Amino acid sequence: MKKVLPLTVFMALVFSACEGFQEDPRDQSYEIRTAAKYRSMVTVVPVNKTATVSGAGISGVFVADRAVILGAYSIAKYETTWELWKEVYDWAAGHGYSIANTGTEGHGEANGTGGVAWAAASRRTRPVTGISWTDAVIWCNAYSELSGLEAVYYTEGGGVMRTPPEDGGGPEAKRDRNGFRLPLETEWEFAARGGATLEDDWNIYDYAGSNNPNGVAWYAANAAVPDSPAYGAHPVGTKMANRLGIFDLSGNTAEWCWDRFNDSPITQETPPDGPASGLERVIRGGGWRSENSACAVKARDSHSPYGQDTTLGFRVVRTIPGTGEIENSGDYLPTLTGTHWYWDSPWGLREIDFDTDDHATFTDPAEPPYIYSDSYTYDPALGRGTISGPYPAGDFQLRNKNKTMYIPQFRHFGHSVEFTLAE
Repeated sequence: MKKVLPLTVFMALVFSACEGFQEDPRDQSYEIRTAAKYRSMVTVVPVNKTATVSGAGISGVFVADRAVILGAYSIAKYETTWELWKEVYDWAAGHGYSIANTGTEGHGEANGTGGVAWAAASRRTRPVTGISWTDAVIWCNAYSELSGLEAVYYTEGGGVMRTPPEDGGGPEAKRDRNGFRLPLETEWEFAARGGATLEDDWNIYDYAGSNNPNGVAWYAANAAVPDSPAYGAHPVGTKMANRLGIFDLSGNTAEWCWDRFNDSPITQETPPDGPASGLERVIRGGGWRSENSACAVKARDSHSPYGQDTTLGFRVVRTIPGTGEIENSGDYLPTLTGTHWYWDSPWGLREIDFDTDDHATFTDPAEPPYIYSDSYTYDPALGRGTISGPYPAGDFQLRNKNKTMYIPQFRHFGHSVEFTLAE
């Protein structure tokens, strides 16, 4: 059994004022056509809160004695698709932006080497690849402007970065702005590991949402087999998501992060936004040609900021500006709606129906009609309850009806399990 090393997580309040716009910078004549599904964002740390994560010696960026404070932010549910990239790229070309590489649709072929072609609509929802770190940074600014948001990346002279820097230097990142940007490596790993240090995703799962790479990742063993119809980059979201409902954080394409990379290890002295020096930039998650070890949520890699590859793409994040309102302190416990859930039990997935008679019915979806019932209590006013039963000791988690998201903070206490639900 893999040893679970302790980590401490604290949630604190932060207060800031959201800068107002004097005018709407959005191009009023243009409406983004890419489906909203592929532009959706998932809140990782909510408004007016911070997450402070203290590491305890495990690999990745949360190492021993390093305390990292993450502000409120959201991250893209999917890797940036070719369709969204191309739409923004084309718009940017007519609005003063210069992006060096046009990008590649998936792995650059309409089908795998086995000759089975994906439909055109599916091909467009593969991740964009073949773009450099610098391309992604400038594209983020264009996407922000097109969406009516503030740009994040600026030149040394203070202007919005619209073209690659002539001297090869990096831009200035103003992460207090509300536009799209690349994730910090800490933000990427916190989201990939599920955003909760007491859940299985954090220390037990090697990959984003599972210990089985085939369930959550397109990687060398299932996507780089010669003459296979499954060869190459796949449409985003076709594997299982992690507990936050985020897809492809392991595999499909490796993803650019903001941080510089050098040969020095991450230590307690490493700044939250990465080391101050380094010729390369961090990439995380592994791609469709990567071995499973490179797809682990704690695995780190790097690439020249001007390089590109058909296994390398990105996803965006956004800072969530504070409202200045005081909130109650305490842990952030997101709630999900619905009545049917899946319990990731020691015996596999069990469907649960919280009925109106204070019983929880557990169904084994693999061997129906294996069903048993147990009692539970639920206080709608508090949005909390317990399930009681002779369960083994350990942490328990629930998935929603689509099996794509865990209920946060579903934890076992002796023979009771505390959980949070929304009516």
